[in-house]
Amino acid sequence: MDHLFNSIKLQFEAKANAVRAGQMKAYMKDRFEYYGVMAPERKEIVKQVFDQWTWQGDQVFKDFFEQCWSSDFREFNYVALDLARKYLKHMDSSGVNFYEPYIARDSWWDTVDFLSPSIIGLLVIKEPDKQIQLMRKWIASDNMWYRRSALIMQLKYGKSTNFDILKSMISNQFASKEFFIQKAAGWALRQYSRVDPIGVSSFISKHQLPPLTKREGMRLILKEEGKW
Repeated sequence: MDHLFNSIKLQFEAKANAVRAGQMKAYMKDRFEYYGVMAPERKEIVKQVFDQWTWQGDQVFKDFFEQCWSSDFREFNYVALDLARKYLKHMDSSGVNFYEPYIARDSWWDTVDFLSPSIIGLLVIKEPDKQIQLMRKWIASDNMWYRRSALIMQLKYGKSTNFDILKSMISNQFASKEFFIQKAAGWALRQYSRVDPIGVSSFISKHQLPPLTKREGMRLILKEEGKW
């Protein structure tokens, strides 16, 4: 896969924009280096490169994913995630063991918020026991990003969301002062309010949630009522 990585790297370098890279780096609190390649350009480059590539098995993909994640430039993390979504159908729930550690590597909301609901969450969407096991493990973690991941893992579950465990996890984090936890709890409630606005509204009204969580959780409900 080295030739594919180098092909993408050369195109990133050709499209590098120092001004834009500085802006992207500042937006991410100076945590990562960037080429300055925007998402539409990145996705087009990846598409062109991989249109000529066929799936060659889990290990080849995993090696390439690791190679991308180990890059000094954040765009390659996004390449890894783009391809994880593209080839999701080739993996089953055992793939969770591969992806899970990346939540804690070079962590920030941009990668965590994709890995949890759009990759890991979808790998276990048909396996409720594994969902519960993962969420319970993550919500008890000392690592804030795993706790956030637990709260948002079901974002794409719709009617299949386990609202009981979501409420339990949010209750577990009532005392958290962490912005990313409060925001994730509100995000999860807001998403589930599309399915059960009465249940979400009732839960929020009965508990002393952080203002941020309450505001985010009620956003769609209040919008529907013309109060937002």
